[in-house]
Amino acid sequence: MKTILFYLIIFLSIFSCNSTNYINRNNDIFNLDKSLEEIIETKDTEIFRLISEVEMSGSSDILVIENKNDVYSVYYLEKEFKKVKTSKVNISREKYEKFIKELKELNFENLEGYKENAVDDGIKYRFQYYYNGKYNVITRNNPQTGKGFDGVFLQITNLIYSLKK
Repeated sequence: MKTILFYLIIFLSIFSCNSTNYINRNNDIFNLDKSLEEIIETKDTEIFRLISEVEMSGSSDILVIENKNDVYSVYYLEKEFKKVKTSKVNISREKYEKFIKELKELNFENLEGYKENAVDDGIKYRFQYYYNGKYNVITRNNPQTGKGFDGVFLQITNLIYSLKK
């Protein structure tokens, strides 16, 4: 009985870690202690990382769009208390190019780094990117207001989350 249970656990462990959806939780792409510049392996890499952190509960979402040697990937990490879910999907070149085109239309490279508004719901958003050899971080405390400088940032977050689907 113990042997059967042992093999069943091994089988389920292997089967549940489908290689297309499994990401090592220690993957550098989710390591917030490292800047994107520190994890870039080649000059042909472009990375966009959106982080939303709830200060009081410790919950967070991290969405990463990566172009590495013309392989286009979307990584997602969702952390709620001690539960951590991760996923990875590849996207087409056309979808990635459409994403870049829409980002450029939002003039993302000229957004100011840190802006704060009067509405603070405890969620902090950071948009980090390494694109065209440039690294930048844009931080907002509540872009849901959709007004002024938050409006463009909200559009960027919506654009990034649309690739998760």
